[in-house]
Amino acid sequence: MSMLIWGIVTIGWVIAIGSVDVLFDIKNFPSDLYVYWIALSLSFIAPFFFLSLVPKYSQLNEISDNYTFFNFILRFIAIPFIYLYFIILYIYSIKVLANFGDWPKWEVSWLVIWFSLFWYITYVLSYHLDEKNIFVKYFRKFFPFIVLPQVGMLFYAIYLRIAQYDLTINRYLVIAFGIWLIVLSVFLIFSKEKRIAYIPLWLIWMIWIISIWPWWVFSYPESRQYNVLLEDLRNTNILQEKTIVPLTTGKEISADMAEQVYDRIRYLCEFNNCKKIKTLFDTQIQEYFDSYKIDYMSGIWVSCKELWGCEYNRETISKWEVVQAISETLKISYNFRQLSDQRPYFEYSPNPSFFPINIEWYSIIGNIYWDNFANSQRNFEEKIFIKVDVSGQKATIYENNVAIQEIDISNFIESLSEITEDNVPQAILMYDFTGTPYQGKLLFENLLLPNPKASQSTLLDYKYLIWGSGKFLLKQ
Repeated sequence: MSMLIWGIVTIGWVIAIGSVDVLFDIKNFPSDLYVYWIALSLSFIAPFFFLSLVPKYSQLNEISDNYTFFNFILRFIAIPFIYLYFIILYIYSIKVLANFGDWPKWEVSWLVIWFSLFWYITYVLSYHLDEKNIFVKYFRKFFPFIVLPQVGMLFYAIYLRIAQYDLTINRYLVIAFGIWLIVLSVFLIFSKEKRIAYIPLWLIWMIWIISIWPWWVFSYPESRQYNVLLEDLRNTNILQEKTIVPLTTGKEISADMAEQVYDRIRYLCEFNNCKKIKTLFDTQIQEYFDSYKIDYMSGIWVSCKELWGCEYNRETISKWEVVQAISETLKISYNFRQLSDQRPYFEYSPNPSFFPINIEWYSIIGNIYWDNFANSQRNFEEKIFIKVDVSGQKATIYENNVAIQEIDISNFIESLSEITEDNVPQAILMYDFTGTPYQGKLLFENLLLPNPKASQSTLLDYKYLIWGSGKFLLKQ
């Protein structure tokens, strides 16, 4: 009922706010008002409505006896499922302990939290059944003991992630909820009066604590990640005397360190619209987009200005573009891994040098799809499209989902063997073909290639995988 009230109040006020925005043409209308109101109504209106309907303690048994269906759900659905979930978690824990060298999956932390939270909700709701059903009685008595070892697995899994990648918002929340589970479980084990009011009360206190600066859930992990990034930049000599000095070739540091720096920059850019990152790499971002503007002066930017009068505005660039600018300027990118790394494959995401292309001669442009990823039987809405079969070394042109022409791409597949991380011939990414009824070009934009120095390969049965997007140009 509380959630229904929340939904009605939220929709009503969202419509009211939207009406003001539309009718009065207010400049710079704060769109965050929608989010603020949704959060406000969920945080205050719905909880107060819920609390207003909570019965007095003396009325609890009298009222709950009438909820036969509700009691049925607790006894025969909720509690048995909780047992099942924790059996699954304990079997997984035994598997992890038997292979202690393997990291536990990070998902186990959130599974423990959600299952435990579901258990404590059931614990509260089944309070009136404690003396009436032995199944419920033992559930309420022994489950605090069962939860504690799983909290240990939770902290073990999250410790491994923090030790390697440091603190993030998700990991911070896992730790906070884990501490709450420990306090609550210990209380229910040793306390003689197991007052259920402490369960939501301590949860509220925990939320307050992580909402206060400097332990705020958004600021504290960000500060830690930023400090670790500065340390990594100093260790790689990219940060020298408060000055950013880009790498010369990108090979001066290990692939793992390059990936680590890239990941920290990308993660930090998710906060405050890249505010700290923009401040730290201000010169590199400005230089990158200035050069981008010059390189395309005869094309995109001039057309934008001549046709619409728009100007280059740095504030409009996306977070991804900021990360891309920094990684390319520093010569650090997640996708450019050194071949000495023993990963089974590496990814090549080029910015093709063969653009711009004169398309006056062509009459059709469309999408390329890949048979490699089990979509060979899939139908598409386009009237004309092309499927590429790497293992069969062919591309097929379809009209209305009917194959009408095959293209031999064996030369293209063979040319992939020329690609290394240090040698990516741009020409092979555009393949010209002739035939009947169509002739044209295939434009390949992304390649996933095996690492020749890797000791093992997980690339299924394909010598090469092509993935991502691609386009074709046709003339009939």
